Amino acid sequence: MFDHNGKIIQKTPYPRPRGTTVSVQQLFSTLPVRHKEFQRNIKKQASV
Repeated sequence: MFDHNGKIIQKTPYPRPRGTTVSVQQLFSTLPVRHKEFQRNIKKQASV
């Protein structure tokens, strides 16, 4: 996990298959309009 400056604040190993896995939490927490728009279009956004 990274802070708002991009520095690692927590490392947690997860068993995953080879490749890259990206996990995003609270992406639009400071942008309520973007969050609302994302919630309305979540199926389209998640499939990209």
